[in-house]
Amino acid sequence: MNDEVVPQPFDAPDHEGQSPSSHLLDELALHGYRPLDDEPDPRPLPSSDAASLALETAVEALS
Repeated sequence: MNDEVVPQPFDAPDHEGQSPSSHLLDELALHGYRPLDDEPDPRPLPSSDAASLALETAVEALS
């Protein structure tokens, strides 16, 4: 009964006051940009130290 009066935190935000480009940028920030299959990924590769640390942490968590 109370949920009819008080908006719930999971309600979708109101996009009526936004410009189309602002709405597009919000959607890209929320869902991220993924290049198409034939485009290279512009993100830089992680450093070897960060990659090995992440791999060691993942293996340690699984064992």
